[in-house]
Amino acid sequence: MKVKYFIPIILLCFFFISNKASAQNSDNIGNPKIYFLVDTLNMPKESRFIKIGLLTPVEYQFTFYCKCIPPYDKYVDFTYRFGKNVPKEPVTDIKPNFKYSSWKSLLEKISFSGKDFSKDYDLYITEVLPDRKYRTNKVQLVVYPPPLTHGVIIKDKN
Repeated sequence: MKVKYFIPIILLCFFFISNKASAQNSDNIGNPKIYFLVDTLNMPKESRFIKIGLLTPVEYQFTFYCKCIPPYDKYVDFTYRFGKNVPKEPVTDIKPNFKYSSWKSLLEKISFSGKDFSKDYDLYITEVLPDRKYRTNKVQLVVYPPPLTHGVIIKDKN
């Protein structure tokens, strides 16, 4: 009689363990990765459509001179943070062997996803540095809220 209860308990434990393992594996899949190459060194200054620099002492920013995502009044910005807990990515001597996205393709994905772009995709920007060096960083799209309109209607007492 003890064996009669022992086998169902073993099967039940096995079911819970396998179910938990499959749930953990589905969490590890992650978002699709997009890689974009930014090479301002080999681009003439008058043709550059991107600015790269520090936004704050712990935040780096890639600004694309394109007002092409809603609300269409700001440039397209991507940032990443670094500091004590989040160090800068290492610089490499070899260009990473990623399949890089075109600007057109990246812009289509941003426009389609909108505010959820950083939730739907993991974007990595590879920056070309002096002396044939490269650094790849995972960045986040800066989402600007739509402009607020405030107004007061004044009624004439006449």
